[in-house]
Amino acid sequence: NEKLPHEVFEKLEKIRYKEERQKYLEKYQTFAVRTILQLNFDKSIELDLPEGIPPYKEDAAPAGIQLMPINKALAILSRLVKENEGLPKIKKEQRFIQLLEGIHSKDAKALVYAKDGKLQELYSKITIKLVQDSIPKLKL
Repeated sequence: NEKLPHEVFEKLEKIRYKEERQKYLEKYQTFAVRTILQLNFDKSIELDLPEGIPPYKEDAAPAGIQLMPINKALAILSRLVKENEGLPKIKKEQRFIQLLEGIHSKDAKALVYAKDGKLQELYSKITIKLVQDSIPKLKL
């Protein structure tokens, strides 16, 4: 049973020692966790979306009961980059809102912060150094 990104991030915040955080992140580096971390730290990824929190309705379902599996939802992000000129900006914004409404509310919040490169405002112990040391193959 795969942990949702917010579950991994919340647990990381509670781990006192860097070495333990690194081992934990190595163990739970799911596609969704890596995607959110890469979106946050890789400055070459530019989503064609405005900065800030879009107007979306949070999903009230408990963890694991989302409308859309997190991995499937995050796969949509590749279509929302600035280089994708085939999709109008307004459609990209609509798809992003649909994505946010389809996943757990805490994952949606983490994704919004990561989009703006501000995930550390939610999870201060998630640093670029921790990510580089834990997931060296991740392009940052």
